[in-house]
Amino acid sequence: MTKISKKIGKMWKDTTGVSPIIAVILMVAITVVLAATIYVWVSGFGGSSGGTNVALTLKQTGHKDDTYLNYTVQSVSGNPGYDSLK
Repeated sequence: MTKISKKIGKMWKDTTGVSPIIAVILMVAITVVLAATIYVWVSGFGGSSGGTNVALTLKQTGHKDDTYLNYTVQSVSGNPGYDSLK
């Protein structure tokens, strides 16, 4: 056998891996980064939660029946978020 084929054979026989301590540290670090990323991504869906002033101009469009009225939104001012809906 030549020198190169001996080195390749030795490389394939080497079965050592990453230390278990290093593997646990890597798994914890990956989990923390993934959890932080998901938290930041999901927290953006809630909208603003503090004191947003929203003004609507409504126009009554007529009676549908005796139990309620129909209204049409003519204009919106401010920045309504999901929390502003009621």
